[in-house]
Amino acid sequence: MSDHHEPEIGADGFEKLAHPVSVKFMVGILGALLFLTFLTVGVSYFDIGRSGNLFVALFIATAKASIVALFFMHLRWDKPFNAVILIASFAFLLLFIAFVVLDSGEYQHELIPMDKPYQTDQFELPG
Repeated sequence: MSDHHEPEIGADGFEKLAHPVSVKFMVGILGALLFLTFLTVGVSYFDIGRSGNLFVALFIATAKASIVALFFMHLRWDKPFNAVILIASFAFLLLFIAFVVLDSGEYQHELIPMDKPYQTDQFELPG
């Protein structure tokens, strides 16, 4: 037998798509997002290294994005395949960021330091 069932039709003749949740639940989601926002600001005052600050900020941003995707985009109540796509997209984002962070150490010694004044005698002008 098939798991497929007919969608529920509302009084207006259209398919019901909403997932009603309580106001208490939404206030809890708001509290979680505000807490993570304040945590982001608080963590920015601590120096845990350039890569450390980046990874902590990205972790908090990923948590906030997950909350928004799960509850405001209704992925929590959607088909499981959409959750797999969301997790795969986060995994690829993490992979791409890891490649950038690994590669950034390869060229740092070639950059001109920005804290020293620019000297024109460092380079030869063409002509």
